Order: sequence, then C-alpha cells, then structure tokens
Amino acid sequence: MNLLTPSLRSRAAQWVLLLLPALPALSQELSPIHHFSGLTAGSHGEAGFRDGPFWSARFNGPSGLAVSPNGRLLLVADKNNHRIRCVDLWQRNRVSTLSGTGEVGQKDGPKAEATWNKPSLIAFLSPDKVVVLDSGNRCLRTLNLASGTVSTLTGPGKDPKGTDLPFKDLMLESVTAMVFLPEENSLFLSVPGSLWYLDLDRSLGSSFSYPSQAPQPSGLAAQGGRLCLMDESTGKLFWRNAKKGEAGTLEEAGTFTASRNLAATGAALYSLGSGKTLLTRLLPKPRPLRRVSPYGFGKALGGDPLDQGFELVRPCALAASPTEERRFFICDEDRNVIYTCVDYDFAMPLREPGLTPWKTRDYDYPAAKPHKTFRILLVGTSYLYFMSGDEDSYWLSVTKQLENDLSLRAALDGSDTNYEVMGISCHSGEEFPPLLWPYYRVPEIVKRYDIDLVLYVAVPQSHPSYEAYYKRPIGPEGLPTNDLDPEFNLTPFAERSLDPLAERFLEKLKKAGMIQVPVQEPLNFPEFQTVLEKPSLREDLVALMGRPMGLLNKKLQGMTSSSGKPVGLRILFTPLTRRDIPSFQDFWTQLARTQAIPFSDLTAPIAGLRPAYDPLTEGGHGHFYTQAHYFLSEIFFHELVQEGLIPWKGTRTPSSKAKSRP
Repeated sequence: MNLLTPSLRSRAAQWVLLLLPALPALSQELSPIHHFSGLTAGSHGEAGFRDGPFWSARFNGPSGLAVSPNGRLLLVADKNNHRIRCVDLWQRNRVSTLSGTGEVGQKDGPKAEATWNKPSLIAFLSPDKVVVLDSGNRCLRTLNLASGTVSTLTGPGKDPKGTDLPFKDLMLESVTAMVFLPEENSLFLSVPGSLWYLDLDRSLGSSFSYPSQAPQPSGLAAQGGRLCLMDESTGKLFWRNAKKGEAGTLEEAGTFTASRNLAATGAALYSLGSGKTLLTRLLPKPRPLRRVSPYGFGKALGGDPLDQGFELVRPCALAASPTEERRFFICDEDRNVIYTCVDYDFAMPLREPGLTPWKTRDYDYPAAKPHKTFRILLVGTSYLYFMSGDEDSYWLSVTKQLENDLSLRAALDGSDTNYEVMGISCHSGEEFPPLLWPYYRVPEIVKRYDIDLVLYVAVPQSHPSYEAYYKRPIGPEGLPTNDLDPEFNLTPFAERSLDPLAERFLEKLKKAGMIQVPVQEPLNFPEFQTVLEKPSLREDLVALMGRPMGLLNKKLQGMTSSSGKPVGLRILFTPLTRRDIPSFQDFWTQLARTQAIPFSDLTAPIAGLRPAYDPLTEGGHGHFYTQAHYFLSEIFFHELVQEGLIPWKGTRTPSSKAKSRP
C-alpha cells in the first residue's frame, strides 16, 4: 500500500531524479542534516566498530551520552566495544575513538592505551574532564581531555551502605543513572533502593534512601542547582531539597510514566520512553512529543497518523545539548545508532509572546542560535502560511519547505553551515497594513532570534494599505502609528492632522474621482490595484508606502547578527496571485529603487514555470495550494544561491558572487 499522497509522491519522484546523479560522490562529502530530527551517528542496526563519517560509523551497544559544555563534542560510552567514542558535532559529526583499545581491562594511563570493561554511563565534570561508570569493573573512572589520561576514581571496594565513605571503599553495581551537580561539585548515582552521593571535594561517598517516597530511585537530572529524581516503582517525580552533603527532603513534582532517563534543558524537564511516545516533556505543562518529518506528521490513506518514530528497539540514553535549547540526543543500545531531535512545539504554530494577536506563524524556536547557523526571516501576509484545503499543515508552508530545501542540499553538498527559516506574517487588513507593521515588529524578532537575513515576500494584493495614513495618528518619523487609535478615529476627518505627502495624495485621489467629495465617513478608499492603474498617482503611492520599508531597511542596517555582519533585507516580488502583474511589478521596482533596498523580481521564473505546476492558487483571495509552497521554496532557494545571499560553502556547489540587482 502506498502511504504517500499524490502530491508527496510527485515530490518524492522529483527528488529521486535530482539526487541520482549526485549519489556516487556522496561518501566523502555528506554532512548531517540540521533539521527537526535526524541521524547523529551510527549504521542502522549494524553492530561493530568503525570510526569515520557519521553515517558509516559503527557502535556496539552504545549506552551512555554526554555533551561537552560548549556543545561541540558528544561522548559515547560504547559498552560492548569497551571504548569511549567521540562525535564532533562541529565537524560533520565525524566519529573517533577517544579512549580504549577494545580489550577488556582496567588499565589507567594514556587514554589511547587505557582499557575499559563495559563503560555504560558518562558525564562531564568540567570542559576538560569526564567521569565514566565502568560497569564491568564496578567503579567510576575519569578521563582528562587536557592531559589525555585515564584514572580510577572509586573502588575497588565492597558494597557498603553509610555516609562519608572513602571512594576507595565503594563498589558500584546496578547503577541506573548518573548526574553531576556542579553547584555542589558532587555526583549522584541511582542504584536499587538508594541514591549515592559522591562529594568530589572530599572524595567521600554517602548512601541516601527515601523508603516512603522514592523506594526505587531511577532517573536523575540536574536543573537550576537542584537534583531531580524519579522513582521507578511509582513514576513519581521529586525535587531534592538539601544542603551539600545531606540527604535532605524530597518535594513531589508529579506522577508520570517511570523512566530511567531524564534530561533538563532551559526551564523544561524531559523523559525518554519507548514506542510512539519516545520523548515526553514532564515540566512545565506535561505532554508527549511527536517527531515531525520535513513533510509533517504524515497520514495514511485512511487519514490515520503515520508513526514517525525512529523505530528504536531499546532507547537507553538521553542527553540534552547545553548550548542548543530543547535539542536532544538519543541512543539505541540494540540498533547501535544515535539520533537527534528537537522540541519546537510542533503541535501548534506559535503566536509570539508579546505580539498577540499577530499571526507569527512558526514553531517555538529557541532564541539562541545554534552553532554555524544562518537564520532567515520570511515576512509577508497570510500567503506565507495559509494553505487552501490543508490549513493545519504549517510544516508544508513555503517557510518550512525552504528550510528543508536549504538543509537537505547543504547536507548533500557537505556544507558547514546550517539553515533555519522562520516566518512572521498576518492577514492583510485595516488592523495590519502589510507595508507598515513590519517596521514596528520585524526588528524585535530580528533582535530576539539573531536573524541574519530578512526576506519580504511582496505579493500583489487588493487591500488599500495606504489608508493607514488617514486612519491613524502620524508618529515622529512620519509613519502611521502601530496601533489603531479609537479616539483618533472619532475625530472628524476635516480636523485630523495629515502628513503633507498623504494630504497631497488625497487631493489627487479626489481629482481622479476615487474619493467622495466632500470626504465623508466611514472612509472608503479604492483598492491598491485600482490606484496603481493611474500613472499620475503611482509616484506618490510609491513614496508613501516606500517610507516604512525604507526606514525598516535603515533600522536593519544598524543591527548586526552574531556573525558580526549587518542584518540584510531583500524584497522578493512574488506574483503568484491572478492580479494585474505589470502594475504591481512597476510599483515594487520603483519602491526598491527609491529606497535603495535590494530587490528580486521573480516574475520571469514564476510566469515561465507556473503552467507546469498549476493549479497553484485558489479563486477569491488567491491563497496558495500546498504545491505552490513547494514551487516557491524551490524558486526562493535558487534566488538565494544565485544572488549570493547566503553563505553557501558546499564542496560541490560554488556560491555565486553575482551582484544584487538594484
């Protein structure tokens, strides 16, 4: 049974034809895809030992994960290979062996000569030092990355219970979880019936138990200087309240499905499960997470959701990136593979805090930008997110498909740059004049999310957005205010203070017979296209509507992203709707030229290629069908690369240095 819809089958066929010529050259150049989920390292289901490219590397029972504080290194306790492996997340996830010869043993010394016996858990104590539970030797050992040496930290001892026991007397068996709490410089380990506390300052260990609340401690996590503990027998989650070295008390935080794997990121706490509910957010606002593919959650022919899971058999470790909020790494001990996924609240496109009721239709991306990531912001009207016949499928919008196109092609070209595309858009109307609101809102988004490039998608429209100059007070920069002012609208029109250019334009509208004389309320202005058809009115209309865009361009030029470069702005004229294209084309060309804003006129590729893809838009408002979003994402991608608007540093696709058209 074919589970793909006709549109997705067509899309898949196009990609097959595109990729076939490139396949023989992929082995040396492939980069991991930076997306909502994907492969971090490992060969699907194949146990073995092999360093090298992420997709061909092999593990044998990977059971512990830890990410370095700077987010670069993912260390793997490769249990059945008796080695500590390293995935360099900044170098195409290349896999190398950090320590171990493959022989079973407990030899300390230089990391390359050290031997291990089923290392199973691992944690960073500092940027240069990690601790490993060497489960076969029933002890903890440290690996100093700076000196390149391995040392034994605990044991070999007996299995005593008590407090303030020397490390040499400890024997650690059946440990289910381990976490480092830097605020106390201490390690916590859960074992059946108790919680081990290891004070690294004093080299003393203590066994704590909480028989009435948590008789079987399992999952552990550190967050905000506190220890979080889950009981395996009840699924209850607790916060530990204690001073350093004390057992303290447990504060209950809720009851969930029991898990041995917890991870904290930002203000949220997550647990690793199995099956379709692989990952669950516990706090705040508990909810299961669903993996989303580049084409959404997917549906079978009958309409039932497809299982978009990773098909993991025995997920055994969960680690959160310390630098990329809500990105996780998961390993499967049976399939010998490591995956990555993110929680961007895919269940519902977000409405930006502080911007309600602005329809900022996008997922909840973290504000901090990931390493080597170029962020693009698409700005426009409802055309950017509304899909006729598929209103809830935001992941199929041009915004998300452009991100998918950039991510996939960057991976195929071995690019060292990742791409994220975000969107802010709203319905055209009196409340949100399309050329005005970006001036007020876009800089806030650019600053918060560290945007590198803003693309304003200009679509021919009917709404007379120039009417804002007559229905809102004029601010100090000669622009209508951001919000409607009820008191201003109650003022008789003849008594309102108008901008000189707006007043001159009004007189021309009267002379052309487009405004009733004398002006009466309610105010009714002719549609945008009707005004454009009058050459005598176009120059003033360009000046009025170009003013907020020109000021936005100046604002962005004064801002720099974390790359140290000014934030770019470019207008993409995208005439996909069935309106008079030449008049809008002339309007946007003049506006971009007079305001010195880089401009791309996409009339030619759209007019020339559209018939092969029609129907792309509905009647009425002309909103796009799903296939139109695919179509535009390809055109936008081509324009970005051809015009050198993005840092395309692939090994096989040279970046164009074409000059931006004025």
